[in-house]
This record gives sequence, structure tokens and C-alpha cells, in this order.
Amino acid sequence: MSPNRGAASVRVRTERPPPDPADSSMDLFVWILVGSLVGWVGYARFNFNEGRGRNVSIVLGALGALIGAKMIAPMFVAMPAGEFNAFGVFIAAGAATVVLVLGNLVYERWGV
Repeated sequence: MSPNRGAASVRVRTERPPPDPADSSMDLFVWILVGSLVGWVGYARFNFNEGRGRNVSIVLGALGALIGAKMIAPMFVAMPAGEFNAFGVFIAAGAATVVLVLGNLVYERWGV
């Protein structure tokens, strides 16, 4: 008779290896790139922040993408550290768009 006969089977929890820091920096690069592209398109096609220039639009887009990816996306989807998540990129692009629109409104209203 085997010693484990009749005992409940127990699953062994396997631990994931720790995330590679290079992966998280790549995610950061992708988010900044997406936000910069949104800022550039907002400037080139929709004339957002036209008075301040293209570089300001690109920086506002990148800032909005970082805010969206690091602060807003984790509220809606579980994003494991070090793993790429396409939904996080969509949230980053949306947040970059919102920051661009708000920046444009602030510029038009107060000239800042």
C-alpha cells in the first residue's frame, strides 16, 4: 500500500521567475513611443498645441502615455510586472490623447 493513498492531492505552486528589468524598461520605451506618436499625430493632423510647437505636443503625449500606463491601466487590467500588455498600450494612447486635449484647452483658454 502506498503511503499517499487516500490522502488529498496537493498541487505544488510553481513560482514565476522574477521579472527581467530589461523587459520593464522595454515596456516603458513602448509607452513613451506610443505617447510620442499620439502627440505628433495630434500636432500634425489635428493642430493640437499649434502655438507651442511640435515638441511640446510630443512631450505631452509621452507624459500622458506614462500616466495612463503606470497609473490608469492597472485599475482596469492586471498587468504583471515585466510582461507586455497590449491593453496597457491602448490605455496609454487614450491617456496621451486626453492630456493633449487638456493641454490644448489650457493653451487656448489661458495662453499658458
